[in-house]
Amino acid sequence: MTQTELAEKMGVNRATLSKYETGEVTPSLKQFEKLTDVLGIPVEDILKQEDREMTIGENIRHLRESHGMTQAELGQIAGVTDKAVSTWEANLKVPRMEAVRRMADYFGVPKSAILDGTSVRKTTGQIIKAARMRAGLTQKELGEKLGITYQTVAQWENDLRKPKIETLRRIAEALGEEFNSLADVGEDARTGGEALRRITQAYERLTDEGREKAAEIIEIMAGNPEYRRKTEEDITIIILKDEVTM
Repeated sequence: MTQTELAEKMGVNRATLSKYETGEVTPSLKQFEKLTDVLGIPVEDILKQEDREMTIGENIRHLRESHGMTQAELGQIAGVTDKAVSTWEANLKVPRMEAVRRMADYFGVPKSAILDGTSVRKTTGQIIKAARMRAGLTQKELGEKLGITYQTVAQWENDLRKPKIETLRRIAEALGEEFNSLADVGEDARTGGEALRRITQAYERLTDEGREKAAEIIEIMAGNPEYRRKTEEDITIIILKDEVTM
């Protein structure tokens, strides 16, 4: 079956189906069900994720989208065309190290953030999956611990559904993780990485007296709720508000 034929049977255009296949767009659960009906396979075969690391292309796309950039804009930073970025994200080609260096320098992240995903911001689903893998559990085993089906776990990990606050607590307990590690709603990794780089560079230019003064200022800011990282109580309030508006 060609891409065009499958798209017609699913009721979408070929461009949308192409984005599903490259991972640029995640299909809805309804579209997953249509796909399985057309192909004649169980829905869990589509929903079930392989336990693998993100590819370089996925890392680049995630980093670009988290900054709200187009492929053309990222291409200017990396010194290539938007078509080159498209081939990277589709995992058709791998960027040269010079392009990787340029992107890493611009975003203030290590090159490993692009090459293996280190320090790249993950979605809630990706965080749950990583925690499950650390615990050495399959989706089915985690589902059994929580009293739910593994299809539900797969939907979380595919970001098709978002677990409620109490469910998130149960997931953390089942996986032996801190609640905050699964419910992280702090600043994006890109912001933290860039800010830390600038702070470090400025700190290195200070005298001992200047460094002491800088430490005092940071301590004052850390005590201000407007600038302090979210606590578990803050996270709970934010997630509950999110659930109300969903």
